[in-house]
Amino acid sequence: MRRTGITGEQSGRTGRSRRASWGVFGWAAAGLDADVHNYLSDYLLVKMDVATMPYSTGARSPLLDHKLIEFMARVPGNMKLRDEESKYLLKSALRRILPEGIPSRRKMGSGLPLGRWLRGGLREMLVGTVLSDTALARGYFRPAVVSEMVETL
Repeated sequence: MRRTGITGEQSGRTGRSRRASWGVFGWAAAGLDADVHNYLSDYLLVKMDVATMPYSTGARSPLLDHKLIEFMARVPGNMKLRDEESKYLLKSALRRILPEGIPSRRKMGSGLPLGRWLRGGLREMLVGTVLSDTALARGYFRPAVVSEMVETL
C-alpha cells in the first residue's frame, strides 16, 4: 500500500528501506512521522475536539499548518535538536522577539489548583468523603494512609 508521507510524497517504501532514508537523526524523523500519523490524529486532536465541541468553540493549532509541517519534515535533524534542546530552530527564532528566558523555560502546564482547593473551601467535603465510616469500611485503602495524606495536603 502506498502512503503519502509528511512531505507530501508518495512512498511505496516500508520498514527497513524507509528507516534507512531517515539518516543520522533517524529517530527524530521517525518520531515526527509517528506523531503526525498516530499521536496527533488519534489522540491529541481528538481530545481537543472533545474538550471544545460541547461549548461550541473551536481550537486551532497554528504549528500544525500543513505547509509548516512539510517544511519541518525537510529540515535536517541537527536544526530540530541540538545539545538535547528540542525545538531548537523554533526557540532560536523566538529568542529574538520574546523576553529573555521565555523560550528556554520548562513547560508549566495548566493544571487546576487542587491542593489549594482541598486545603481551603473543599477540605470539609474531602474529609467527610474519604474519611467517612462508609468509605473506610469498604476496605479499599488503609485508613491510616488516607488520613495521613489528607493531613499532609
